[in-house]
Amino acid sequence: MKLRKRIVIILLAAAAVIIPFVPYRTRTAEDGGTREYIALACRIVAWNRIVSSGNGEPQYYKNTNVYWFPDSMKTLDELWKTEHSENS
Repeated sequence: MKLRKRIVIILLAAAAVIIPFVPYRTRTAEDGGTREYIALACRIVAWNRIVSSGNGEPQYYKNTNVYWFPDSMKTLDELWKTEHSENS
């Protein structure tokens, strides 16, 4: 009985550690195809955004980033401001 109890405790502890990192929702933005994978502890954003260039031809910004809590609570527009400012 003690072994069974230990196994249950270990499985519950493992689930408590893993569950906050499992994406439970995805979303596609209408900015060129940016995809978001949202979990409790993080947000994964696969950027695929159309940005304007100086000569009038559209260019694509493609990158994938992981945003950890508390940045994972920001909106996609707020994340884009920080992403765009880092790469400009």
